Amino acid sequence: MPGPRDDDLVLRDGSTDLTATETLTKTLRGGNSHINPLSVKVLLPQAAGTDTMAVRVRFTDSGKQISIEHTTVHTSATDSVPDTYEFPLPITDAESLEVRLTSSGSANWGAVQVWLERVKTAKTPDGA
Repeated sequence: MPGPRDDDLVLRDGSTDLTATETLTKTLRGGNSHINPLSVKVLLPQAAGTDTMAVRVRFTDSGKQISIEHTTVHTSATDSVPDTYEFPLPITDAESLEVRLTSSGSANWGAVQVWLERVKTAKTPDGA
């Protein structure tokens, strides 16, 4: 299980089961900086029969030139659980982040958690 998180970075805490499509939003003041960039993490704790879960992460600011969308599909019949997905966010000054969890049918996916986390970057030796 993931360790402790900053409450300000949690979009869905898993206190209730996910049984239907849900849209989560977060305002990132100043956008996603190249200094300490963020990624979205989604923990699916249990399978839901033969249903699928589509996860879409995008910035929704109007008038911005950047429009990035990441989508992945978890198929409970073929993918193992628990499973954690990570969606690195693009560097942008767009501030309106949307995460949409789309469940086919009315399956119970359990206490799904969604949070923002700093991207782990590779460290290079000095002089490299």
